[in-house]
Amino acid sequence: MKKWIKLGIGLLIIVAIAISILLYFSIQPYKDKEDLAFSVALEKSGLESAEDFEWFRYKEEYYIVTGNNRAGEEMIVWIDTENLNIVAEHKASEGITKEEVIQSFKEEWDISEVIDIKLGYADKRPLWELTFIDDSKRYTFLQVSFLTGDWIRYYQYSQGGVSS
Repeated sequence: MKKWIKLGIGLLIIVAIAISILLYFSIQPYKDKEDLAFSVALEKSGLESAEDFEWFRYKEEYYIVTGNNRAGEEMIVWIDTENLNIVAEHKASEGITKEEVIQSFKEEWDISEVIDIKLGYADKRPLWELTFIDDSKRYTFLQVSFLTGDWIRYYQYSQGGVSS
C-alpha cells in the first residue's frame, strides 16, 4: 500500500513539473515580444515609462504600448512588428476610450455580451477592436477608429460561419 502512495505522489510531482515547464514555454514568446515592444517604444517614442502591452494581428502584426511621457500624460504607441518602426503615437486623451466605444455601439449593434476590447492598427490608422456577442447570438468583431470613433469594418460569425 505504501508503494502505491509513493508512486502516486511521485507521479503527481512529475505531472506538476511537466505542467510548469509547458506553461513557461507557452508564456515565454509573449513575454519576449512584450520586452522587445517596451524597449522599442522607450527608445523611439516620447514614452518615459512603458506599462501595458498588446499584440494585435489583422493583416499585419503590431505591438501597442501604453505608458506615460515626461509630462505624465498617458500615451499610446503603435509599433510595426516587421521593421520595429513607430507607425502612430497619440496621447490617450486624443482618442476615444474603451467605455466610449462600448457605450456608443451598445444599442446600435444589440450587444448582449462584450467579450474583449483592445487597441489595434489596420489600414494605416489606430483603432479599437470590440469583440462581442449580439442578441442574435452572432460573434462580432467591430473595428472602430481610435481618433474619431467611427466604425471601420466588422465581421460576424454565426454557427454556420461568416454571416457578414
